[in-house]
Amino acid sequence: MRIFRLQILAAITSTAGIGGTLALIVGGGSCFGGLAAVGTIELGKWLAHSRPTYQKMIVYGSASVGSGLFLIGAALGMAAVKEKLAPLRIEENP
Repeated sequence: MRIFRLQILAAITSTAGIGGTLALIVGGGSCFGGLAAVGTIELGKWLAHSRPTYQKMIVYGSASVGSGLFLIGAALGMAAVKEKLAPLRIEENP
């Protein structure tokens, strides 16, 4: 009977430990998420006057990234065409 009680106590202890760990993880994540949200809202209020500048940065940055990708693709395409059109090397006789 004593061994059975010890097994029940061990099971309850393990369950409580696992439950406490899960509660700590969920609670910590929730707390961090709430703090991040409040910080983001406050930062947004603080930087609201610069919103048009940030929108321009996004538009011009996106255009720059797009043109860069296009130019890299064009360079790779031209290199491939150059390799196909290049004449075979003729080794000179010494």
